[in-house]
This record gives sequence, structure tokens and C-alpha cells, in this order.
Amino acid sequence: MNTNKKVVIIGAGISTHIFLNELNNRKLNYDITVLEKKSYQEIVDEYDDVPFYFNKEIPSLNVDFEKIVVKMRIYDNNVLYDHGTDELSEKYSKKILGRKSGNTIKFLEKNKNAYVIREKDKVGRKMLLQKILVERNKNNKFMYETEVKSINLKTKVLTLENGDNINYDILISTIPLNYLMNLTNNKTIDLFYKPFNIIKIYGLEDIDYKVAYCTDLDIRINRIARLGNTIFIESPDKISLEEMNIEEKKFIDMFITQDNLKKYKNKSYQIFPGRFSQLNDNDYEKIKNIFLKYNIYLLGRMATWRFKLVEDVLDDSKEILDILETNR
Repeated sequence: MNTNKKVVIIGAGISTHIFLNELNNRKLNYDITVLEKKSYQEIVDEYDDVPFYFNKEIPSLNVDFEKIVVKMRIYDNNVLYDHGTDELSEKYSKKILGRKSGNTIKFLEKNKNAYVIREKDKVGRKMLLQKILVERNKNNKFMYETEVKSINLKTKVLTLENGDNINYDILISTIPLNYLMNLTNNKTIDLFYKPFNIIKIYGLEDIDYKVAYCTDLDIRINRIARLGNTIFIESPDKISLEEMNIEEKKFIDMFITQDNLKKYKNKSYQIFPGRFSQLNDNDYEKIKNIFLKYNIYLLGRMATWRFKLVEDVLDDSKEILDILETNR
């Protein structure tokens, strides 16, 4: 099925590749160009390789799923709870955001069955899925190391950093919403976010997904998660394993002892934009509808400024494609 409509996607991250995968599954043929300011190698080697799981198997992704047990806990006042409350959730949100969230993680999951993807000895990583889809979608037109400088909503023209212009009929934005608003001179609302830092510890035995969220202010760690052969330690500050205070070491000991820490490699990264206070329904609908007037669709967690799972991004991709086919 051919169409003359030109679709431009900003950003070549996981949301774009989920969209392209669904496009390929439907055997649709659009004139698509993906613009990405990073290089191809940076996308393939992306350091934002956090553990994640699916709540259900998704056949359309065409990957191997493995059933696991998810164990979520919350650590408050030196006590580890296996259930959550609104009060604890809000306390955690205040710690990581510095203010009341109004839309929080509930920490209600004790033990539940979930699914991760596996390829050989790798399991349950964000970048594992992205690498699979990058290879699968490589026949599409990607323009790497190409940064958008501005977007003219009326003329539907993208101006690039090198001065070139690109016309579009449909624009799909997967970049953070505040970046898009700056590019379009359409700052509708202030968006709040904070970067966070990850320490990854490699080389442990393979286990199910286990995570503990921490509300204690004397512990600089927001959460610690263990999946497959890796432990992820997330903090708003740049900290090292050697500089942990007593309470932080006690928190980490629930996942790995201090003696065992010395046996394994570790590496630190900063993830940006990091934590954010997501938009409420009214603000989101208002912003979404403003951009829809100019044929701009928001796709992904940071593009919509809302907590989106991979399942949600896939559903949103399907919705966008349904609209494009209806209006073709």
C-alpha cells in the first residue's frame, strides 16, 4: 500500500523502533525519514540500559519471552515493606522529585508473574530490545548526527542545525516534550525533571526481577534493582560504592554483600532527563490536541511526559497508524 504522505520522526530511540516494527508488521509503505542527533553507534551502544519487564507477552514484537517473578518492595525508615500505600508512594515521589507528584507509583505489587525478553545470555534489558529492533528496522531511512534546530508549524518545515530544511506531512516526536515545545516556540506548560545516576554491577548469577524503592533521606539511593546478572543502583547524586554511608551499605546488603561487591565489575552513568513529574490528564490532552492541529503526534514516555510502558508505546503506535490509515 503506497501513500505520498511524508512522515518524519524525530528521535531514533526505542519508541521509534516499536512504531517502525508495527508499521512493518502491517506491511504499510510510508515515506518515512527518521532524524537522530546521535550517531548510529551511540544508539546501538546506548548506556540507558535499565532492566524492564512486560506485563504480558506481545507476539507482534517477534522476540523470545521468558516468564519471571517480579518482587517489588519499599524501604522506609530502615524497614522493608512488601506492600505499598499512597502515603509511602508520595513520600518516595517527594524524595526523587523534590516536590509532591500528584501521580505516584503505588508499590502494590508483591510477587507477580511477568515476562522479559531473552537472547542467548542476555535478558530483560531495555537496550536488548532496542538492538533487536534497530537491526530489524535498518532498511528504513535514518539520518544520524542530524539535529533539528526549529519547527515551523504553519509551513510544516523542519530546519536542521546545518541549515537544511525538511518538509513533512506528518511529524512524530519521540524527543522529550520540553525539547519539542522549544523547537516550536510553543511553551504551554513548565515541565520538571531531574537527571539521575546509575551504577551497574556485572557478573552475578541469573535470578528473577527484584527491586526495592527507598524513601529514607539519609540514603542517597532512590532504588536498587536486580535482574539477570546485573544490579542497578539509582541515585540523584554521583556516588561510588566505596563512599557509601552505613545506612546505604545496609540498604545495598539486601541485594549483595559488601564482600561480594569487590568481586564484580561496576560502571557508572548519568541518565538524562531522568525523573519527572508526569502531566495530569487535562494538561496532557490540552498539549496533545494543540500539536494534533499541526499533524504532530507524541510517542513515548518523555514525548508525552507520562509514565509509559513498552506495552503503552505499542498501543499508541497502533493508534497513530490507525489514524494515518483512516486519513490516507
